[in-house]
Amino acid sequence: MLSLSWERSLHEFCVAAFDAEEMRRWVFFHCRAAYDDLPRPPAPPVEVAFAFVRQAARLGLIDDSLLDQLLARRPERSSEIEEIRAAWRGSRHIVSRTAAPPPEAPIADLPSHTAITLDRVGQWRDVLTGCAGPDHLLLIVHGDREQDLDLFLARIKVFVDKECPRRHHEFFVDFTRDRSDAVTADDWARRVCAAARVRTSHLGLALAQAARTMAALFVLEDAGRPLRGLAGENFAGFAEFFGQHVPHALTTHPPDHPLRFVLPIEHADDGGAVRDALKQLARNLRSTDQLRVIQPKELAFPTLAEVRQQLHVQYPDLDPAAWERCVRHYHEVTDRTRNFRRTLRHLADPIDEILTDWLERRAGRPRPGSP
Repeated sequence: MLSLSWERSLHEFCVAAFDAEEMRRWVFFHCRAAYDDLPRPPAPPVEVAFAFVRQAARLGLIDDSLLDQLLARRPERSSEIEEIRAAWRGSRHIVSRTAAPPPEAPIADLPSHTAITLDRVGQWRDVLTGCAGPDHLLLIVHGDREQDLDLFLARIKVFVDKECPRRHHEFFVDFTRDRSDAVTADDWARRVCAAARVRTSHLGLALAQAARTMAALFVLEDAGRPLRGLAGENFAGFAEFFGQHVPHALTTHPPDHPLRFVLPIEHADDGGAVRDALKQLARNLRSTDQLRVIQPKELAFPTLAEVRQQLHVQYPDLDPAAWERCVRHYHEVTDRTRNFRRTLRHLADPIDEILTDWLERRAGRPRPGSP
């Protein structure tokens, strides 16, 4: 997890200093042991950098020699690299004293581990359990604008292949293509064929080819983010595509490995019409034998009790004073008379800072300016 200051600083540095392809090339030549865990194109720089830092930290690959290689590549950023080096040297002894999360509660941490773990364990368990099985799946995940659904979507794209016992090859299906949005079932069929990167416009052949060597994970997205602003005609397109086109393709060209489709939808705070449309879509598709529908509980803003429970799982010896700071921050964020709009990140990222401050104080290295 990127719970230490130098890990987060290194992640931020890599995102600012490299594009995704440059990051992959640099890791290939200078940190090869972490290369195989990098997400495949077209993953954005934030995901590539996160995967590199997470794996390199886990395997103990960060050292002075590697930072020297980074300095040689980006000498104009020497001051930033030396700050990372100093933080890394001073924080190495924290790792052995930091409580690790239990294996039954998989945790991801883009951009801070707290932002993703709060109130997401049940939904993540549903995703992993479904993807571990043999069924072809449609995973419907949704939430309002306060939930930072893009974080949960990033978690699916980066960590399903790493935390699920069954390997997955990811494919990203663009909502907008050639300056037009997908509406009909045929629109989605063309986009799925294009995402599969095969020389065919036949849906059955494209899906079979995508799942030839391992399970295939197709993520429907809009420029890397959840779908939003959908209307009734969009849901009619989903119903036809997943209720008729995909089952027909699976029947005529059975793939060697399971297919998973992820449908992430963000709606307005009062998105009752979208919720009703999703319920109707799930009901209509449950009669389809070839495709199993999984709709985890809607992502919701966590209660204070849920925050306490999750932090206790990760940090059972959390200092009462640090917890009181978390409580005060929670009330500040959730007081709607003071906050016109709240998001999960507004809640979680400052809590992540509180936890980092507590860890470094416990190790005898209080950060400058901390209370």
